[in-house]
Amino acid sequence: IQIVLSRKTWNKIRYMRDKETNEVGGFGITPNNPIFVEDFVLVPQEVSAASCIFDPEKLSIYLEEMADKGLPPQKCHRIWIHTHPGNSVSPSSTDTENFYSVYHNSSWAVMIIVGQQDAISAHLYLQEFGGQIAIPAAIESEIPDAAPDWDVEFQTNVSEEIKIPAVTQFGFGCNWQTGKQIVKKPSKDVT
Repeated sequence: IQIVLSRKTWNKIRYMRDKETNEVGGFGITPNNPIFVEDFVLVPQEVSAASCIFDPEKLSIYLEEMADKGLPPQKCHRIWIHTHPGNSVSPSSTDTENFYSVYHNSSWAVMIIVGQQDAISAHLYLQEFGGQIAIPAAIESEIPDAAPDWDVEFQTNVSEEIKIPAVTQFGFGCNWQTGKQIVKKPSKDVT
């Protein structure tokens, strides 16, 4: 299995990534084929270097709007795409926890991470398997005629998260589903 991003989708993700020094997240749209992502859609979110927190009410509105367009969740919500501000496209523990907490009742889901220098990774979750596996991701070679105005979509949906004092040695993150702060405890005494 390989997931393929349309050239338009790839260009849009990279555009959104380059507009922000923090993570930015959204969902892949797959109206015709579950492994061919035709678009990337942002929903309102607060972002930081380690997280993108979706507004739960706006996420519900997004899903209702997609349903009105004939797109059930498996065509507009099962592929979570987000950027990492650095070169790493390995899922963080927060990424993995969020991915599982949202999709563990779904028969399948995909997490795609795009880093700087166009690094990309994809991870397929299969309920039957009970876990996730890395899968290849490819970019469609066809170039679209014209790119839409993505600036408005970005400015409408992305705002910087309120700064939380850094937890220097232990790291921190946020659950993008609830906005609840997650603080990791040290594995041993560091005094």
